[in-house]
Amino acid sequence: MVRRLIIPAIVIGLLIGGWYWNRSSERTEERDRLLRLASSNRPAVLDDLLRYTASHPDDFELLWATLDFRLRCVPDHASIESDLDRYLELQPNDLVARRSRMARRAARGLHDDALDDALQVTKLAPDDAAAHIAIVNLCQSTGRLGDAIPSLETLLALRPDSREEFGELLAKAYWETGQAARARAALENNVSPTSERPMAKLIRGLLCVEDRRHDEAVRLLREAARPPEQRSVALYHLSQALRAADRTTEARSTLRELEQVKERERLLADARQRAFDTDLQVRAARAMLLEDRPREAAVLIEAAIARHGVRDEFREPLAEAYRKLGRSDLASQWQKKSRR
Repeated sequence: MVRRLIIPAIVIGLLIGGWYWNRSSERTEERDRLLRLASSNRPAVLDDLLRYTASHPDDFELLWATLDFRLRCVPDHASIESDLDRYLELQPNDLVARRSRMARRAARGLHDDALDDALQVTKLAPDDAAAHIAIVNLCQSTGRLGDAIPSLETLLALRPDSREEFGELLAKAYWETGQAARARAALENNVSPTSERPMAKLIRGLLCVEDRRHDEAVRLLREAARPPEQRSVALYHLSQALRAADRTTEARSTLRELEQVKERERLLADARQRAFDTDLQVRAARAMLLEDRPREAAVLIEAAIARHGVRDEFREPLAEAYRKLGRSDLASQWQKKSRR
């Protein structure tokens, strides 16, 4: 009786085993075929790749091949970031995938998430200069430059040709975190005393205020206030230095100038929010020209022309913006039009 049962069981086992072997063989052939297709640049392949990875979510090799294909051929595909998340759960130390997700997150304005990826990259590859630079840029954009101090110190060693650039940023980071002595050392060790770098002049001016060298502070802060990107902060500290030096009239004048700068900044912000207000676009463009920011003035008027067509009130500020940008050919064209 037992023998009668054993023989059918063996036969059934062989049949089932053969069925599984055939299925496994077919799956392997399909997988190999898809891996070959993933190395091509044919967008039509994507559906087959997505279908396979959906039914085999733990096959990280094919998942990465699919991601690599999409990054090359269809980088804007809507679900690519969720697949990057899934892949990195399986392969958290894959630098290529993590760098890719970092870049995509940064482009979408997800600065904290991008920063997490960048920090992970530097743990896996401590000498990855690009990742350290990404950390610095992300920390700057979120107003937390102090968090980038380790990366800035690393970059000074990795990129000696950019010593002054990273040195002044390190000085700024130290100053913003209340470490004046280290800010001073960062400048002394990395930035020439005769450097024309605006940020370095700003930090040196602030250090002079701390040392009660008010006349030197005033000179440096006046020079630091010339570039538009740091004019507001430099003017504020200049007014304080002038007050400390008992130059009250100049301090009041500087504060009035600071209020004008802030008003122009508010005007620009309003213009960006109310893009269809043509009068506001023109006033904001003129304000940017007064601030010596011709690129922003040109962008405002060019966008207004794209929305509303050419209008007389657009011509003069656009011509002036082009002139300041060194495009005399375009400035001449718009200036001639404005005279007609």
